[in-house]
Amino acid sequence: MQFGFMPGKGTIDAVFILRRMQEEYRAKGKKLYMCFVDLEKAFDRVPRKVMEWAMRKRGIPEAMVRAVMSLYEGAKTRVRVGSELSEEFEVKVGVHQGSVLSPLIFAVVIDVVTESAREGLMREMLYADDLVLMDDTMEGLREKFVKWKKAFESKGLKVNLGKTKVMVSGTEEKALVSKVDPCGMCGKRVKVNSVRCVKCGKWIHGRCAKIKRVTQRLARDFACGRCKNGVGRVVEQEEKLCDEVETVKEFTYLGDKVSVGGGCEAAVTARARFTWVKFRECGELLYGKRFPLEMKGIVYKSCVRSALLYGSETWCLSENELGILRRTERAMVRVMCGVKLMDRKKTKDLMQMLGLNEAIDRLVKANGVRWYGHVLRREDGHVLRRALDLEVSGPRKRGRPKKTWKMQVEEESGNVGMRMRDALNRAKWREG
Repeated sequence: MQFGFMPGKGTIDAVFILRRMQEEYRAKGKKLYMCFVDLEKAFDRVPRKVMEWAMRKRGIPEAMVRAVMSLYEGAKTRVRVGSELSEEFEVKVGVHQGSVLSPLIFAVVIDVVTESAREGLMREMLYADDLVLMDDTMEGLREKFVKWKKAFESKGLKVNLGKTKVMVSGTEEKALVSKVDPCGMCGKRVKVNSVRCVKCGKWIHGRCAKIKRVTQRLARDFACGRCKNGVGRVVEQEEKLCDEVETVKEFTYLGDKVSVGGGCEAAVTARARFTWVKFRECGELLYGKRFPLEMKGIVYKSCVRSALLYGSETWCLSENELGILRRTERAMVRVMCGVKLMDRKKTKDLMQMLGLNEAIDRLVKANGVRWYGHVLRREDGHVLRRALDLEVSGPRKRGRPKKTWKMQVEEESGNVGMRMRDALNRAKWREG
């Protein structure tokens, strides 16, 4: 269940499992309770005695344990303040910063310390010190959290309750609220025949207020249905893990943003914003006119586009999300070429000048299909295969089911003539 610093595992594995859990629970209309646990200064708080005890318990030879612990004897450090260094002082706790052994030692410590609390994948996932707990109910999640917290604190590690967050997936979908003059009842934009509520100050459609014609006399003391008698307002009691832990609607997990709705719109929007930050960091080269366009295209693909596509292997994209990716890349392409919209030049021609042969929407879909092949090549009992074939008990909701990641990649792989058995040939699958 440890995905950090382990061969053949990475951040995308953990994000993929989390998104698949959200999709299946959403399809059955059930809530998925998730707790993102944060350890306070995890690498710096590991007691040296606990390190030695954990290595011995995992069966590491005594000679190797002594050799590792000898690296920590008499370890000293200094603190830089401006251009000056402080006097040396001894460090008696935590693993060495920057040492190649530190991640492995920390993984061994976490594995041994949490042995009594673990129940296994897929409802418990670790990436280094980032822990995710999942359950069907808040009571079950609370029991897991208390068990893990006691296991950590019994060996000197501390859970940071201020940064630990709870998210209840499936509680609500993102409402389609107009950004310009939204109606206080339905959320759509108000135009003619609308009236303003004197209590909440929101504009209300005449049809939402059940008024055929709005008059000045009516508008003087009009109160909408929400303010008058609570019509249309559903008040749900918020479920809490504990008083110190906050319940959130969105959370950035291993660099990819997940939301209560289970979709990827929040992730795509966050990636687009972060990509502009990376684009501006490389601005001296990408904005400058003295550099050739081919060089700009190479830097863009290596440093900027890779940031935009992080986590795209797990996204189930709608036309709205694809539009966000297209607009982001097209704007950057025009900036690199020094071209404005008024110049009336096609984006396709500008991309060819930069050496960008594939559009962003094709790349993001190809990433999903490649990851699908990677999952299919895993053995039957592998956690990724279990996540792919996951089925949550219970009847599905009425109506047309929402498109899932599995539906998307099966459709895309079918469009290029690839079948499940072709995934065993890795070279052929990547070419397809």
